[in-house]
Amino acid sequence: MWNRKEPTKLGGGNKTKQMDQHSIDVDIQVSVVTEKLSDLLAQHLFVHPRLRREVRWATNDLHEYLRRFRDSAHKHKMDKKVPKFEFRVLQDCFMVDNITDIFLTTRTMLIHRQKGPMRPFLRLSSVWSQKFLMDGMKKVRLSFINFWNKSLEELTLSTSGQDIEENLSSDTASCYSSSLDTSMVSGVIGLDKEEEALVAQMLRSDDLGCQLRVISIVGIVGSGKTSLAKTIYNRQDIKEHFHVMVWIYVPTSFSVRDLLIDICKQAMSMNEAKVVSEENYNNLRRSLATILEENRYLIVMDNVWSTQLWDEVKHVFPDTKSGSRILLTTCDNEVAWRGSSRVDQGCELIQLNRLSDEDVWALFLKNMRWNEDRFNDLELTYFRNNVLRKCDGSPLAVTKLCSLLPAKSSDYHELLKLIDDHVSSGDDQNHQSSFSYRLTLSYQNLLPRIRPCYLYMGLFPRAFEIPIRRLFRLWIAEGLVIPDSGSSQTPEDLAEDYFKELVNKNMIEVTRRKSDGRPKTCRIPGILYDVFSAKAMALGLFFVHKYSEYNSVTSPKFHVRRLVEYVDMKNYPSSDFHNQHLLSYISFNTRRRDTPAHEVGIFLDKVTAKRGFGLLRVLDLEGVYKPRLPESLGKLLQLRYLGLRWTFLDSLTDSVGGLVYLETLDVKHTNITTLSTSIWKAKNLRHLYMNEVHFDVSVQKRPRGSLTNLQTLWGLSVGSTSLVVNWLSKLVGLRKLGLTCHSTRIQAIADWISKLTDLQSLKLRSIDEFGQPSDLKLVNMALHHKLTDLYLLGVLPKLAANEIFQFPPNLKILTLSGSQLDEESITLLGKLPQLNILRLFGSSYSGRKMECICGDFPELVVLKLWMLEELEEWKIEEGAMSHLRELEIRRCPNMKQVEGLNHLTTLKDLTLTNMPLHLVQNVKANVDGATSITVNEWKF
Repeated sequence: MWNRKEPTKLGGGNKTKQMDQHSIDVDIQVSVVTEKLSDLLAQHLFVHPRLRREVRWATNDLHEYLRRFRDSAHKHKMDKKVPKFEFRVLQDCFMVDNITDIFLTTRTMLIHRQKGPMRPFLRLSSVWSQKFLMDGMKKVRLSFINFWNKSLEELTLSTSGQDIEENLSSDTASCYSSSLDTSMVSGVIGLDKEEEALVAQMLRSDDLGCQLRVISIVGIVGSGKTSLAKTIYNRQDIKEHFHVMVWIYVPTSFSVRDLLIDICKQAMSMNEAKVVSEENYNNLRRSLATILEENRYLIVMDNVWSTQLWDEVKHVFPDTKSGSRILLTTCDNEVAWRGSSRVDQGCELIQLNRLSDEDVWALFLKNMRWNEDRFNDLELTYFRNNVLRKCDGSPLAVTKLCSLLPAKSSDYHELLKLIDDHVSSGDDQNHQSSFSYRLTLSYQNLLPRIRPCYLYMGLFPRAFEIPIRRLFRLWIAEGLVIPDSGSSQTPEDLAEDYFKELVNKNMIEVTRRKSDGRPKTCRIPGILYDVFSAKAMALGLFFVHKYSEYNSVTSPKFHVRRLVEYVDMKNYPSSDFHNQHLLSYISFNTRRRDTPAHEVGIFLDKVTAKRGFGLLRVLDLEGVYKPRLPESLGKLLQLRYLGLRWTFLDSLTDSVGGLVYLETLDVKHTNITTLSTSIWKAKNLRHLYMNEVHFDVSVQKRPRGSLTNLQTLWGLSVGSTSLVVNWLSKLVGLRKLGLTCHSTRIQAIADWISKLTDLQSLKLRSIDEFGQPSDLKLVNMALHHKLTDLYLLGVLPKLAANEIFQFPPNLKILTLSGSQLDEESITLLGKLPQLNILRLFGSSYSGRKMECICGDFPELVVLKLWMLEELEEWKIEEGAMSHLRELEIRRCPNMKQVEGLNHLTTLKDLTLTNMPLHLVQNVKANVDGATSITVNEWKF
């Protein structure tokens, strides 16, 4: 039996390698500003030579000054001076950005109005705007250089012998040990099933179990990965099973050689370990291989944060065919999959999700050593809810909270205040350092371009389920997602890549998915939100107005660039100088549904009136009940995003078409029924969301312009006499289209749709003058390779045997309503090779019998049969729908028999809603016990 030693804290790190999170965020702000200026230089918007010189200073020298000052501060051991200097850098970045925005807005206004006799004056004004920008940049540069020289002088005069805080390496070392101790406090409450699965994998003794198996535990920071791994590591049956056991905590700054040395030290005797420390890399590999080949070993690698690290070390571990194991803990899904697939593609991943409320409360009571009789019933309920809200399912958050609360205190109000404030009640700096450090590591492992997008998500309220659609559009409008020059990627594609990376790194979680599995909403886990939302606000990324009274405690440190409203704006001082450079106004004040939100208009009126023109890029009032929009809305020339979804507004000013930079207009779920064709002038519009809205097109007033950049057109209504069809032909790049049209216009619409080969989602409704489903023209969609989601409402012609190829070849979701298909048509639909979801709604099928033969619907996962009044019998042959998991039959009153349900071996959920009693009994008698059956009786 080899010596067992305590887990090693690998790597010490040093101040030049480990950069403070705040420093990284300052670098991001500098990069955002300099990239913006570089882009404007490339567009030749700066004509005056002196102005171009000033701009080049900002783009070339700001990073260099920042680096040189940090180096000087480290050299003189005056790192406490760095935050002050960085704060000034942030101020100057915001000032340069503000000056640039004013210049761009003025320029836009001039271009927008350059007509007739005003042209000479406008040229003069253009020269003035260039001079304004040049003078402003020069003042910022001189002010910054003076501050730079003064700061360097302070560093030179300061002595290096004064007391200095412990350097980062010692902090880091304490973080490693603290992280292991914290894990042991938490235990594995709520992870019983995961522990059982892990032990089974560890002790597996069949043929696969004899191979070297790499097992990964993956989850967000604080989900209990280390705790679970440590519990396994210390189990007696595990200790008896493995001859060599090694635990390595992997820092972000790692050396493969140091890692191998630490593994050897834990596996060898003390005398042998001293010799190993002096060996070169190749000898280390041979020594380690010799040790491991002779034994059954378990190596735990805690906090594997990159695929690069795993790729460099995975070949070091030999497969002894004796049941050795490597256990990885990671926040990165890619690391987990790559690690677990090294030896055995079928190796199980252990995914840790949020703890249930019951487990969080049990863990809290255990750590506090409390009983529930500590408070009365009313106090206990309120106190418990506060704990659950703060911890948000995270074991690490429970541990942190318990460290802040005095275990012996019985003062109910004091404990509640500590929970709300998260104020430490004692000297717990080591734990706080460990907690912040572990969260910071996850953030630093993100690509630099993604970090601002992640911090931006902190403006949403805690635990708020963020619609993916809304998040992507805001990222783009705020200028946080910009494809590289020459890239074929659209901003929407890049935003989706960023989102996937955040999910992959477990920095956010998907809370709801669409029926096809695509994410619909997401959120930041509470343990991460508390840290990074506060960090983003401290950096001036946004300011949240969430108190009923405005005071110095809540006032911002910087000019407010993005104002986020949680409560009424009536107590927010709109005349405050902080609002002079407001770029975004986002409201979550949705608590009332009976009183129009007039204060929104009052606030916006004051802000725009004070500046004379608007710098706003984002105006997002989604969910605010009937806000009063300012009359000057059309003057917000920089507006990119106008979100009015669920506001129930009755109308929208025609001047919205004058917003030349507008990218997203969302009036879905409002009372707006008509839009002026002035919207056609918004040439940069990319996404237009509506609800059965008509364009006000007349012969006398034809729309000018062309929405050639439009990707989303959703909720358009085309009447029998509408002339809008004549201009729809200009829209050729649509990805998402939803429209309702009168049957007399369906042929022209169908011909247009046949040319939209970039479509990904299509909803097409054909109705008559009474609003009932009418004849629907089925166009050939064989070339629509990107179209995966299709919704058709209207009577379809009978499908011939060869017409199935008219459907999109990669169709995954098909919804039909009023189609009146016959039995032969359903058989043809069964041949669609990739169809995952099929919804047959009211009158979509007109036959009495439906039969699914062997091989039909090979990839179907979800099937819904609603209101098929003619259907009496349904037969499913063995081999049909071989992957079906979810089936719902609703309000099919004449259905008498369903035959072959026992052939659906993969069926998990079966729902019967308002179905005849005899059919319900028949179904229950013929369905496998593994299928969950739900019976509903609803009133319609």
